[in-house]
Amino acid sequence: MVMRKWRGFTLIELLVVIAIIAVLIALLLPAVQQAREAARRTQCKNNLKQIGLACHNYHDTAKQFPQNYDGRPISEMTGGPWQTGTGDFGWITMALPYFDQAPLYNRFNFSDNTGSTASCGWTSQNNTTQATTIITALLCPSNPQQPKLGVDVAGCSGGGTFQNQQVGRTDYTGNLGFISGDWRSCIVGDGGNIPLTKSGNETVGIVLDAWGEANSQRYLQSMNGCFSFMGTCKVSDITDGTSNTILVMEDHHWSVGKARPDQNAGDVGWAGSMQVSTAANLVNQNYGYNDSHKCHGISSTHVGGAHILMADGSVRFITENIGLQTLQAIATRGSGVPVGEF
Repeated sequence: MVMRKWRGFTLIELLVVIAIIAVLIALLLPAVQQAREAARRTQCKNNLKQIGLACHNYHDTAKQFPQNYDGRPISEMTGGPWQTGTGDFGWITMALPYFDQAPLYNRFNFSDNTGSTASCGWTSQNNTTQATTIITALLCPSNPQQPKLGVDVAGCSGGGTFQNQQVGRTDYTGNLGFISGDWRSCIVGDGGNIPLTKSGNETVGIVLDAWGEANSQRYLQSMNGCFSFMGTCKVSDITDGTSNTILVMEDHHWSVGKARPDQNAGDVGWAGSMQVSTAANLVNQNYGYNDSHKCHGISSTHVGGAHILMADGSVRFITENIGLQTLQAIATRGSGVPVGEF
């Protein structure tokens, strides 16, 4: 019997095989990355659905969406002192029992005003542990920022870093409306009196004088969304229709813009009342300068757009190319502006 002698691969054959494998990897890697991003985007969408369910369960109990209150009495608006003792808690804190966070909610002290910076509410000394808790359902998995971040606290603490702590981040904020004036927006508006929603459909027309901006006439042009700094609306207040109105938006709290998604603004803490944003800054904008609070709004690191939670509980993905009139229409609860396709 004749024995065959097998020869090994030549150098050229080996290089050809390696080249083929490299080409296959190059072809497959983008597909793998796209699959991973699709999974992250789905998880982000599910987070908003969970938030929407919590908001509606809260509404069933309290007859309005989760209360947002930044600790400022009406007396302050006319030159009174900084708020003391009545608390500064955001809508996410108030909604905690409705998305499986009742034990965390029960640990909050809603009347404590101890702390090195005369803080009260969520920034108080006894609420430090609670506010620094990471809640996975509030984090978009596509966001490159750390789950805990330092904050420059506004609200009734009067500014400054909160207890030298990093707090739990949120990537979702309540919809203030289409606000196009003063510090929270990058668009200059006419300003003037705002109909500040306190509870339900009760509104108070006042000039908002806060954050040390004495006698400000240009603080906000309007609050026609579902949330305000002092209160939230009812379903019955949304005369444009719940399927046509944003309740909560994806907001990655950029301080610079989409060119630097790792750079966060100074108000990322989920427990605070600053988790409300304007839609007037458009979608995924690149502002080109650093500011610790202003200019963030509907934003995400998803390619081409961001998620929004409508007031009926549905979640939509809107593109960066959405028309300005359409964005204004879905950002306001009672403007009467027709909503087109989006």
